[in-house]
Amino acid sequence: MTENLPFIEITDIIQSLANKRSTGTLELSRDGEPTTYLFFREGMIQHLKAPRSQVILGKALYQLNLIDEADYELTLSDYAQTGRRYGEVLAELGLVSEEGLRQALSFQAREDLQNVLTWKQVQTRFHGSSQPLSDVFSESDLEFELQMGGMSLLMEAARREDEWSLVREHIPHEDDVLRLSAPGAIKAEDLEVRITLLIDGYRSAYEIADAAPCNTLECLHQLAELVREGKLVTLEPLELIELGHEAELDDDHEKALKLYQLARSRGQDGFDLRRRIARAHHMLGHKQEALERWLEVAERCAEAERADLAIATLKEVIELYPTDLHLRQRLVPLLVANAAKADAALQLRNLIALAETNGESPQLLTDLMNQLLELDPSDRPTLKALATLHREEGDGVLAMGRLDELATLEVEADRLEEAILAYREILEIDPENLNARLRLAESYAGLGSTDDAVAEYRGLADILYNSGLIANSINWPFLIRVYESIVELEPSSTPAWEWLAKAYIENNQRDLAISRYLGMAQSLRPTPGEPPSPALISPLARVVELDPTRLEVCYELAHTYLALEMRVEAGRTLRQLAEEALRQEDVPKARSAYQEAIEIDPFDLVSRRGMAALHELQGDLDLAFGIWLLCAELCQRVGLLSEGRSDARRALAISASDPRALKVSAALEALAEEPQAAAALLLRYAEIMHERENSGLALEAIAQARRLDPARVARHPLLSLLSTGNTPRSGAPLR
Repeated sequence: MTENLPFIEITDIIQSLANKRSTGTLELSRDGEPTTYLFFREGMIQHLKAPRSQVILGKALYQLNLIDEADYELTLSDYAQTGRRYGEVLAELGLVSEEGLRQALSFQAREDLQNVLTWKQVQTRFHGSSQPLSDVFSESDLEFELQMGGMSLLMEAARREDEWSLVREHIPHEDDVLRLSAPGAIKAEDLEVRITLLIDGYRSAYEIADAAPCNTLECLHQLAELVREGKLVTLEPLELIELGHEAELDDDHEKALKLYQLARSRGQDGFDLRRRIARAHHMLGHKQEALERWLEVAERCAEAERADLAIATLKEVIELYPTDLHLRQRLVPLLVANAAKADAALQLRNLIALAETNGESPQLLTDLMNQLLELDPSDRPTLKALATLHREEGDGVLAMGRLDELATLEVEADRLEEAILAYREILEIDPENLNARLRLAESYAGLGSTDDAVAEYRGLADILYNSGLIANSINWPFLIRVYESIVELEPSSTPAWEWLAKAYIENNQRDLAISRYLGMAQSLRPTPGEPPSPALISPLARVVELDPTRLEVCYELAHTYLALEMRVEAGRTLRQLAEEALRQEDVPKARSAYQEAIEIDPFDLVSRRGMAALHELQGDLDLAFGIWLLCAELCQRVGLLSEGRSDARRALAISASDPRALKVSAALEALAEEPQAAAALLLRYAEIMHERENSGLALEAIAQARRLDPARVARHPLLSLLSTGNTPRSGAPLR
């Protein structure tokens, strides 16, 4: 018979079985521990089956003084090499009797039972049977009987609990690490030397007792007494943390974790300690515990208004657990709050990809995509994916909204083919969506797909007709006739003129388009004495663009810009007018346009150069020279060196010996870091000044040239003449 027993104390269960003189197997289990079995015969514990003994047999013999330390080490070595059981090795070597083995096994079983008695929240089942469970106990487990009385076992447990209480008064935790209070604090009479040698400031009290050649509890009792006497001390929290770090370096992460947790339980609770605890759990493979600890660290950082540390912590743990969705979801709001939107968007993209791979719910994917679009509304792939998701979930309205956003982005980026795909998908959902059909037609028109555009307009017309909004079939010829009628009846209808002009351009009817733009301009011209409307610029500019030879329109456009205080645009248009006038050989108009552009902007170098070239063309070299030189000087002032050098050369090409032109050209060459060219020009200037018997300016130019090109000046004959004062008569050639 098998009986499930309720959650009660193990001691009560054992006492009950002893009092009832029960026979059968008691099964004991708890979360995180393998099952232990006890076989009772008439209330006496005869056999025990534990998955792992608290005391290995060799140590049990050693603690019972049935073997010495050398024999104990010998059995450990043999076990490591052959894997044979300790009892078998010791019996074969004749180191222990059968009675000794029985004592050791009994000791071992008692220790295991005492450990089981400390369990809390134990699940128990009692299998009533006269024989031990055959699928649990092996033949070796049944070789001898323990003959343990339940009451004596419980009395021993009570005694041990009393001793443990005394130990805990001075060594509160089994992971407490002990060290000497001072060198030589423990004498030989205080503690056995072999135990003293185990106190190294690294082992815990329990580790020392476990390795000691005596009973574990007895050793702990001795250590606690030495702590009471002040000869041993437990490590302080900061020392525990430092020791835990050493354990980490030695890859002993289990010990490191125990030390860190003990330090935290004693008041140390900084960011670094929490990170160490989380990392130790990770290294030990405790994923869930590690994640909880990492999140604690991040939350603590956020509470302390250290979002940077919280972000760094979450990024670190994401590298450890890259497939954890929850971590990335926690990271994104922190990044957004910390104004790291680009990083947040990247994390969301990774999160979406991970959610798709994991087959997460459509609602989660929808939420994540919406978050991403709040950060980056122009994310085309996400807009497309979200629209698809909405369609799959049967929400056509939301799908069309996202597709419309996508199409708008494509149009703005001049990706009309992609926009067409988006609009077509909208029409698959709702064929009567007027806005989508209109935008689709416009996109086709933008691509030059006139037939497709016309087809869409016709489709739009059909929808309008069927809906009763319009009774006529709408296509391109019909629309043109309609708008022609509009402008005929209402010449001031600017939108109609513009639509007609665009329609004629789409039909490659340039002359008609120009005439409609002119009609549009006429509808926008102000009454005499009134300023023009900015809207007048568009049709005039389109006419000039379509037919640059219309000088009168170009002139009107320039003066419209000027009237609207758009001086830069006015100057540019006047220059365009001048250039076209020259192409038409209309020199007076070209000169007038350039002159007007210069009046608008005296620093309009392009117009001045145009005037200079025009004067050269007509043979007015003096005027041309003056303008070229003025351009060079203006360029010098504003640092336009390349253009200034070119202008100066044009001036010198007309008058190669003009001192002013030489000086300006030399200065520009020097500024352009062309010392040899600058020196040559200065020497030429010096020669002219010398010829004009102005030795002072000649010497000054020579000095400037020498700084630029000493070698050239040193070879120049003028240098020696000026330095000796032996100057030839004016006009005499230099040798």
